[in-house]
Amino acid sequence: KIMAVCDNVGMFEASFSRLPSQSNVYGLSVLSMPTWEGSKLLVASLSGGKMFCLEYQRLQGVVRLVSREVHFSYIPGDADIVSIDSFNREGPQSGVLGGLVIGITFIKDPSNSPAQYLNIYSAAESGVGDSLDTIAQSCMCNIELQYIPFQLTHTRLCDADGGDTVFLLGGNDQKVHLFRQGGDTNLFVEENITDFFPEFVDLPSNAVWMDTQRVGDHKRITAFGCEDGHVNVAIVNEASKEIQCMGGVQHDGPITSVMIYRSKLDTPYPVALGAKAPHPTIHAAQDIEYHLVVTSVLELAVVYREVTSGGLTRQAILPESNLYDSALCCCVGDVDWDGKNEVIIGTYGQELLVYKYCEGSSRNRHKSNSSVASEKSASLESDFTLLWRRSFAHPILALAYLDMTRDGLWELVVISTKGCHILQHSLEEAAGKVTERLETLTLRGTVVDGSK
Repeated sequence: KIMAVCDNVGMFEASFSRLPSQSNVYGLSVLSMPTWEGSKLLVASLSGGKMFCLEYQRLQGVVRLVSREVHFSYIPGDADIVSIDSFNREGPQSGVLGGLVIGITFIKDPSNSPAQYLNIYSAAESGVGDSLDTIAQSCMCNIELQYIPFQLTHTRLCDADGGDTVFLLGGNDQKVHLFRQGGDTNLFVEENITDFFPEFVDLPSNAVWMDTQRVGDHKRITAFGCEDGHVNVAIVNEASKEIQCMGGVQHDGPITSVMIYRSKLDTPYPVALGAKAPHPTIHAAQDIEYHLVVTSVLELAVVYREVTSGGLTRQAILPESNLYDSALCCCVGDVDWDGKNEVIIGTYGQELLVYKYCEGSSRNRHKSNSSVASEKSASLESDFTLLWRRSFAHPILALAYLDMTRDGLWELVVISTKGCHILQHSLEEAAGKVTERLETLTLRGTVVDGSK
């Protein structure tokens, strides 16, 4: 039975699409192209090498969720999909998305003579790759791997290194591998990761989840979680390749996800507001604080606050996140429309948990005997409160918060072991919020104009 236990967030399940077999924590990627009417989801089905595209289409005047299988070349029918990822190349103009690149790792013939591969797909010619089916048949690379792959993700190199977007792939060889498109051959090849990411040298264990965030022109935050419970955050000067700060903590069980995020959103004001728009706040790169969400198999999910200035010393727990089996995935999003991101957790115990940060509340301070409560991370404040909870009928594997329909209202995508659930905001609440904001702008306009 699906239920919401409180009404702080007016979201309801608008659509559900069943998968023939379950996905996994690495099996979701968001696809976007300038010519598409909205973002699409690419979801991997573990067995049989099957991939499914989910998107909203207008059918007979009604917008509906449509799911269809996409046949990717050079993936055999006996393959098990391990992880997927995608990114857009630089477009012809700044801020314009370019061609789509999709990476898929899989294990061929896993029961007899297993072999691991990374396939990379993209349209050969610019302007041809608007069709996902065209991209799926344009396999640029079929790379055999000598290790079991884990998470496949991507990041952009600094301008001094060419500014290319590269794939990062964790493996069971206790390394992270970098794949970059060569300028001469146009093929993706593995390059020495130590030339670009010194923080990935001598990992304490297999890196099962990674996230990176560029700060300013030459600084990068890198976070990774390991199979043995180790979590590490590094601040790196991208130009000099100097590690400015690096620290780690040990959790009691394997890490299931890490995510770097900012609390406040920088949403531009509509041009139509003119003088009624508040003056935008200008933030220097060093003034913007970044935080790190960490979920693990055995412990409470936690947020390490202000990692750029305090490393991993400010740990805030997410209350009740250990009551529903393991927390498997996380994402962030402004689900209550107050301009600040909430933390969203999905658990194997079939619960979706949404947390809000309320600075100074600390009414649920928690003391733990785990190794996380070490001297290096002794501040176990709990300024996060459980804003909303929703129960599902099956374990939750992956989450994403995005505007699939391009109507201005973002959807929450929940991938469970049975399929894809799409949660949408209440239109009544959205209309009420718009009315409230318009009334505020009207009052501000009265002050600006000095009139009624």
